[in-house]
Amino acid sequence: MMKLSSSLVRAVAEAYSRLDAEIVRLGLLCKGCGRCCCFSEGEYVLYASSIEIAYLLECFPHVSPGTEEGMCSFRIGDQCSVYYARPLGCRTQFCDPNHRRELEDLCQSFSDQLRKKATSSGVSWSCGQFLPRNDGTVTLP
Repeated sequence: MMKLSSSLVRAVAEAYSRLDAEIVRLGLLCKGCGRCCCFSEGEYVLYASSIEIAYLLECFPHVSPGTEEGMCSFRIGDQCSVYYARPLGCRTQFCDPNHRRELEDLCQSFSDQLRKKATSSGVSWSCGQFLPRNDGTVTLP
């Protein structure tokens, strides 16, 4: 797994912070119901970039994914075990369909920003399906 430079770690953290502020500006608030973590019940497939995964593993180097089939591997009980380092797709997935297009646009915009930062730093960029894996392991892009 790739190791991020300290400047790239800061860039991801800052991008996540700016995205979270945009979501607050939209008036959205996660109620923690966990529906977005249940891939078997919806049409939602989580994608993440290699940079996001590297950041998550940088923040949580000893994370132990759960194994509940059809659920996000990082949901333990009814809580996200990697909440503050969760990928863009998790940050922009809300139960309220009224803001879906705005959130998709935000996710794409911030993904583009991370890609530009990564490539300008000489880090290769890849993106792919991230979760879930029935065996509790992480699919890396």
